[in-house]
Amino acid sequence: MDVVSPILEKASASYAINKLIDAATTYVRDQYYWKTDLQEELQNLKRSLPHIQAVVGFAEGRLTMYESSNPALMEWLWQFRDGIDEAEEVLDELEYLERKKKANSDKNRLSRMVDASVKAAKRLLKFDDVLGRLRTCVKNLNTSASDVQNFLTLVMQKDGNSTGQMQQEILPFHGWYGKTALAQQVFDHFENVKKEHFDIKIWVCISTDFDASSLMKKILEYSTSRSEFGPMEQLPVKLKEKLHSKRFLLVLDDAWDDNNQIEWEKLCAPLLYGQKGSWIILTTRLISVAKMVSKVMRGVTMEPMMLQGLSNDECRSLLYEHAFVGQDPNRFPLLKEIGEEIVEKLKGVPLLAKSIGGVLNSRLEVDHWTSISRSELWKMPQDSKYDFIPSLTLSYMMLPPRLKRCFSYCGIFPQDYKFNKQKLVCMWVAAGLIYSDGLEEGSDEDIANCCFDMLIDELMNMDNLRQLSIKQLSNVRSLEEANMVNLVKKRHLTRLKLFWNGVSNPDIDHQEVLTALQPPPTIRELIITWYEGARLAPWMDTPSLSRLELLQLDSCTSWEELPPLWKLPCLKFLKLSHMKAIRSLGCHFSDCIDIQFPVLENLDFRDLPLWEEWNGADDYIWFPHLKCLQIQNCPKLQKIPGLPLSIENLWMGDLGLEALPLSYKCSNGSRTFGGFQQLMSLECLRIDGCPGIAQIGSIGEGDDNILPSSLKELGILEEHKYLASCLRGLILLTELYLYCSPNMESLPLANELEHLIALRSLRIFNGEALTSPGGLYIIKSLTSLYIYDCPKFLSTEVESQEFLEDKIRKHAVLSSSVFDHSASLTSLEELIVSDCHHLVSLPNIEYLHNLTALHTLWISDCDKLCELESLTALVSLRKLIINCCPKLLATTFSILQHPATTTEQSATKKKKGTLPSLEKIDIDNIFYLPILPIPERLNTLSIKTNIDNPLVLLEFTCFPSEIEEWLLQCWESLEYLQLGQMPHLQSLPTSLESFSSLRSLGIDFAPELKSLPRMPASLEELMISGCSAKLMQHCQKNIGSDWPNIKHIPYIDITTDEEDKAEVC
Repeated sequence: MDVVSPILEKASASYAINKLIDAATTYVRDQYYWKTDLQEELQNLKRSLPHIQAVVGFAEGRLTMYESSNPALMEWLWQFRDGIDEAEEVLDELEYLERKKKANSDKNRLSRMVDASVKAAKRLLKFDDVLGRLRTCVKNLNTSASDVQNFLTLVMQKDGNSTGQMQQEILPFHGWYGKTALAQQVFDHFENVKKEHFDIKIWVCISTDFDASSLMKKILEYSTSRSEFGPMEQLPVKLKEKLHSKRFLLVLDDAWDDNNQIEWEKLCAPLLYGQKGSWIILTTRLISVAKMVSKVMRGVTMEPMMLQGLSNDECRSLLYEHAFVGQDPNRFPLLKEIGEEIVEKLKGVPLLAKSIGGVLNSRLEVDHWTSISRSELWKMPQDSKYDFIPSLTLSYMMLPPRLKRCFSYCGIFPQDYKFNKQKLVCMWVAAGLIYSDGLEEGSDEDIANCCFDMLIDELMNMDNLRQLSIKQLSNVRSLEEANMVNLVKKRHLTRLKLFWNGVSNPDIDHQEVLTALQPPPTIRELIITWYEGARLAPWMDTPSLSRLELLQLDSCTSWEELPPLWKLPCLKFLKLSHMKAIRSLGCHFSDCIDIQFPVLENLDFRDLPLWEEWNGADDYIWFPHLKCLQIQNCPKLQKIPGLPLSIENLWMGDLGLEALPLSYKCSNGSRTFGGFQQLMSLECLRIDGCPGIAQIGSIGEGDDNILPSSLKELGILEEHKYLASCLRGLILLTELYLYCSPNMESLPLANELEHLIALRSLRIFNGEALTSPGGLYIIKSLTSLYIYDCPKFLSTEVESQEFLEDKIRKHAVLSSSVFDHSASLTSLEELIVSDCHHLVSLPNIEYLHNLTALHTLWISDCDKLCELESLTALVSLRKLIINCCPKLLATTFSILQHPATTTEQSATKKKKGTLPSLEKIDIDNIFYLPILPIPERLNTLSIKTNIDNPLVLLEFTCFPSEIEEWLLQCWESLEYLQLGQMPHLQSLPTSLESFSSLRSLGIDFAPELKSLPRMPASLEELMISGCSAKLMQHCQKNIGSDWPNIKHIPYIDITTDEEDKAEVC
C-alpha cells in the first residue's frame, strides 16, 4: 500500500519561501540597479508567510478528506504548489550561478582577505533571464498568497470544534489482520509437524502483478527445487502432470486482481487435477478476489474467512510492546491513559498497533501522544478497494519534516528499486531536501546520512520490505537492538545484506547478533560481509534457507565451519571469498544426500588459504547444472569433484590440484565418467598457478583432442613439447593466454598453429628462455599481441657501438623475431611490449612498414630500449604509450647536457620524420618528446611523471627549448594537454598562447609553479591541483597579476597543495 503524500507540506513551503526571499535579496543586491518593486514584493510575501503556514499546515494531513469536501482549498493548494515548484527551479538556477562564481574565484579562499565593498564595486551590471524569472515567480506567489485569507476560517473552526473521535465505519473485510501470518502458521505446521499429510507443499506470492504463466512457473520451480525452462505454453501440461493424483498444499499469498477472470481460469485449470484433500489457501484484502476464485474453481471453494481483529487486551499489549521498547509502561501513567484512547481507535488491527507503536516510541511525551490520539487522520475515509486505513499515513505524517521530504522523494523510483545509500544521499542533497536548522554540525552530506539511518530505524516496523541492507553491525550496542529489527517477521523480504565493519565491540557476541537477524523463509538472496564471529547462526541450516537462490560470504575471517550449503534446494549462485579459517567443505557420511548443490549454476571460491579437503568429492553427484566454476588462491586444495557437461566457464588458479577434474554424465541417477575433452559446453578455460596440472598436453594419446573443441578462451602453462597437442582441434579459439614454462624456447611451428583461424588475441607471459616465435606468423587473424616478461623474445645479444657516447658496450639489437614475417601480420591492431629487458630498438623500418593495421603501441619497462627511429613506419598508429624506459630518457639527457655533441650529430642525423595518424601520446616523462617523430594530427598529450624513477630527479624549472620546439610542431592540432607530477616546474612556455586549438589544460602537482603565461583564446577549461598559494594569489579573480592571462576561460578550477592550505586561509 503506497502512502499518498500531501499536496503541499508546511515545512517545505516555509523553507522554499524563506530561501527564495534570501536568495532574491542577495541576487538583486548584486545588480547595479536596485529594483524597488521587487523589494516590495519580497516584503509582502514575507508578511504573508505566517498565514500561509497556518493554512498549509491545516490542510497537510487532510488530502483525502478535503479532496472531495473543499474543492476551493484544493485548487488553492495546487496553485500555490505550482508557485513553490517554480520558486525551487529559480533557486536551483541561482545556486548554480553562485557555485559557478565560486568555482572561478571564491573557492580559492582568498576572498576573505578582500573587503566586501571592493568586491561589490567590481561586479558588472547584469541583466538576464534569471532576473526576469525571479520577478515573475515572486509576483505569482504573492498573487496566490493574497487569497490565503479566504481559508483562515477553517483553521479557526479546527481549533474550536475538533473532538478527536474516530467515525465508526464497518469495512467489508479486514485486509490488514494478519492473513499472511495465519497462512504461514498453517503452512509451517504441515511443513514441520504433520509433514506426511501433503505430498507437495508450495508457497507463492502473487502481489499486484498477476500473470497465470509466471505463477505456474513459480509453482513448478518451488515444487521441483530447480529452474523451469521451456516454452510457456507447456507450463499448464507440466503443472497438471506434477499435481496429478497428488495431495498438495498451495498458498497463494496476497492476491489483488479481481478483474482478469481469464488469467484466473488459466491458473486454476491444472490445479483441479490434484488428489482429493488438497488445499489451496488464498490470502487477499479484497472480497471480490475471493468471489472470483470461488467462481472459477466451480464451487469447490469454502466461504471466505473474515479474520477478526485482536481483542483490546491483545491490541494494548502489542501497542505497548512497540511503544515502550525497553521501558516499563507503569512508569508513564499519563501516557497509558492516552494509550487507552488509541487502543480503541486501532480496532484490533495488528499492523496498526505495530506501526502506531513505533511512532509513539519516537517521543515518550504527553503532547506527542495526544497529537496522535486526536489526529484528524483518524477521520479519513477508508478506500473501498485498497482498505486505506490511517496507520501508514499517520506513521508518515508523524515523521520529522526533513525525513518526510526524504521519504517522499523515494517515490520517484520504480517498485523494487534497489537503493544505493551514497547515491540516494547525494540525490537528496542535490535536490535541496537537506538543510541545517543552525544547531547541527557537519556538512549537508553528513546530515543526509543521519536522515537515511533514521529512516532505517523507522522501517523496523514496516513488514512489507522486499530488500534491505544493514551496515555497521559491529556498532550494535546490545542484543536487544538487534532483536528489534525482527527480520523473521518481514514476510515479503527477498534480499538481505548484512555488513559488519571490522571494528569489533568486545561486549557483544556477534554470533548472537547474527542469530537475532534471522531472515524470513521468503529470503532469496543473502550477502554477509566482515562477520566477526567464528560460529554459525542456528537459522543457517537448510530449512530456514530453503528458498535461497544466491548466497555470498565475504571476509568472514574467523568462520571455521560452513553450514550444509550443498543441501539448499534452490541455490543457484554461491560465492565464498577471503574465508581464512575454512579447512573443509562438503558433506559427511552422516548427513549426505545423493545430489549436492542440485540447481547450482555459478560457484566462486577465492582466497581460502587453509581449505584442504572437499569431503565426498568422489562419492556423490555434485552440481549437475553448473555453468561457471572459479576457484582461486586455495593452495592446499588437492581435489575437486567431477564436472557436469553443462559447464561453460572454468578458472582454476593457485591450487594444489594434482590432476584435471573428470567430466561426468548423469543417467538414471548414476554417473558415467569421461575425459576433460568431453566438456563440449566449455567456452572459457583458465589454469594458472597449478603446478600439479601444468602439463595438460602430456595426458594426450595419438591425435585425440585433449581439450574440448568448443573452447573460445584458453589460459594455460605448458612446455613446448606439449603445447601443440594441447592446442589441437581448437578451431573456435579467439583468445589465448600462454604462461611459458621455464625452459620453453620456441612457440609451436606453423603446421601446429595453422588451424587457429579464429584467434584474435595472444598474450605471452614469463618466457624467460623464449627466443623464437615459431610459426606465429601463420595466424593471419591476430589483432592483439601482448608480450610480457620475455626478455629474449624480440632480440639476441651482439656486439655494437653505443651511438650516443664514444664508448664500446654490449647491447641488444633486433636480429630474428616475430617481425621477420611481419608481412603476415597485416591484421595486427594492438601491440603491447612489457618487461622485455634485452630490447634496445624497435624492428627495422622494412619490418614495421608491413603492420598497416597497427593503431596502438604500448611499450613499458624495457630498461635497455634507447631509440625509436623506426616508429615512422607505422603509418596507421593512433595511440602511443611509453613508460619506464630509462635508456630513452638517458638519450635525451645526453643531448641536452652535451650541446657540442648534439651539434656534431645534427649535421649527419637524418630527419626524425613524422607520424601521420598519431592522435594520442601518453608518457610518464616529458623528456621522451625530443626523440619522438613529429605527430601531424596529435590531439591529446598526457604526461604524468613517474617520480619513482631516479632519472626524473633532474631539476628542470622550465621547458627546455628542445621540448618547446617539439610541442610547437603540434600548435594547430593539440586540443588536450595534461601535465602531472612536475615537482620543480616554475613556469610554462610563453608559446602556449599560440596553440590555437587547445581546449583543455590540466596540471596536477606542480607546487613550484609561480605564474601562468597568457593562455590561448581557444581554451575552455583550466584545471590546476596541488599548486602553491602564491599561484592562487596571482590567479585571483580581477585582482591577481595573472588574472588578465586567464580571465577569458569559461571554467577555471585551481586548488592548492595540502601543505599550503593554511597559508591560503
